[in-house]
Amino acid sequence: MTTKEQLEKLFEPAFISSIGIPKLRELILTLAMQGKLTEQLPSDTPVETLLAEIEEERKALIKAKKIRRQKALPEITEEEIPFEVSKTWIWIRIGNIGNLFNGDSINASVRNNKYTNIKGTPYIATKDVGYGLDPIDYNNGVAIPDSDLSKFKTVPKNTVLICSEGGSAGKKCGLTDRAVCFGNKLFALDEYGGISAKFLLYTYLTPYFQKMFSERLTGIIGGVSIGRFSTILIALPPIEEQQRIVEKLDQLMAYCDQLEQDLANKSDLHERLIHSTEHHLLNAESAQEKITTWQFMERHFESLYQTESAVERLRGTLLQLAVTGQLIKTNKNNWLNSKVGDIITFEYGKGVPKMERLNTGVPVYGANGALPYFAKKALVDNKCIIIGRKGSAGALKFIKGPAYPSDVTFYVLPFSEMSLTYCYNLLLSLNLPKMAKGIKPGINRNEVYQLDITYPSSLVEQKRIVEKLDQLMEFCDQLEEKIKERTQVSGELTDSLVATVA
Repeated sequence: MTTKEQLEKLFEPAFISSIGIPKLRELILTLAMQGKLTEQLPSDTPVETLLAEIEEERKALIKAKKIRRQKALPEITEEEIPFEVSKTWIWIRIGNIGNLFNGDSINASVRNNKYTNIKGTPYIATKDVGYGLDPIDYNNGVAIPDSDLSKFKTVPKNTVLICSEGGSAGKKCGLTDRAVCFGNKLFALDEYGGISAKFLLYTYLTPYFQKMFSERLTGIIGGVSIGRFSTILIALPPIEEQQRIVEKLDQLMAYCDQLEQDLANKSDLHERLIHSTEHHLLNAESAQEKITTWQFMERHFESLYQTESAVERLRGTLLQLAVTGQLIKTNKNNWLNSKVGDIITFEYGKGVPKMERLNTGVPVYGANGALPYFAKKALVDNKCIIIGRKGSAGALKFIKGPAYPSDVTFYVLPFSEMSLTYCYNLLLSLNLPKMAKGIKPGINRNEVYQLDITYPSSLVEQKRIVEKLDQLMEFCDQLEEKIKERTQVSGELTDSLVATVA
């Protein structure tokens, strides 16, 4: 099977997933830059001729004093070459194929007072550059008027810009479709010998180029100097083949875009189906409608809930059904209406002084779970519900005890009107994190106390509801596990196919 036939295979369903398409893009770029997607034609101008033209153009620019003579870059060693390429290609350092330079910075106050909302040549900063094939934002409100243009470096249409510093270094890059001025954290390359700018852009997007770029990052912020950037290797084919590669990549990337759009459309329809089904279940006007909807969900659980986010939403739906008495047959005459504060008491947790914090003992709980120290004595001997009061405000944890709820928590002890497990699920259904306020989010128990609730007076009925809910939540756990396994297998299959073809 030829490489192109293998590539066609990879467009089949094994790759058509949210994980597969990004990997497929990487594979396509890798294959293209190894010369495996295009033919090497005898009629192509030899790459040695291209090198001679590059050198001739460089010398002419130096003679004309348009560029400075640069220090020779190190010879390429065999150890540096990441993979083999066709004999008609050559490995070369990027600094040897053109004039590499960065742009100019503008003081914020000068930019706002002098270069904002005026006519002129667009000024492009890092924030205006997308990721590879994303368009550059030219309508950012900043431009350089003709009267000041001589003070700034400009580049013409079809110039590749790449971010050199910060979290987006090496990742943000783009091809200009007009003349621009640009910021000092962007590199531009004026290619010699007619090298294709679009070919260079695609090279920047390859995994091997990204790896070489990352290896040259320095500093706390993370940046690459022009000197270090110029030493990166690129695989250079003849000019004619560069054009064929660009044409092939344009076609394949457009196809990947269509695949992603198709997946997004399917996902949107799928979400609408789930939403409609759950809406009917929660708002059914008759018992028969509820039964019919539930039976539909039971038959199609695995096809409906194919993502972890969908399963999480299912949990929320099941919880609402449970606390409204719709999950099992109940006697609604035995249900009571109340305020939270009428039956549930939120007790304040207590802090453990630093001198009393131990390496072993009773677990101490904060708003987001167990803390990295222990207490000598328990504040709660048996089971309780711990509620985040500050920080992860509203987060709930059911503890079987003994425990020490800290001073950033509330806790609820068992009480006669309601089983603690039912109480936990009831509080969970209230979505307490949404009640958090302040810079350091916190919840006020008096506000929670005012919430309306309804619950079965019978502890036996509460137990039946919890048992049914637990069964369904366990089923949700199984669904999530299957999704994770499927995702892992899909990722491994993708990586395996990538390794095989590349």
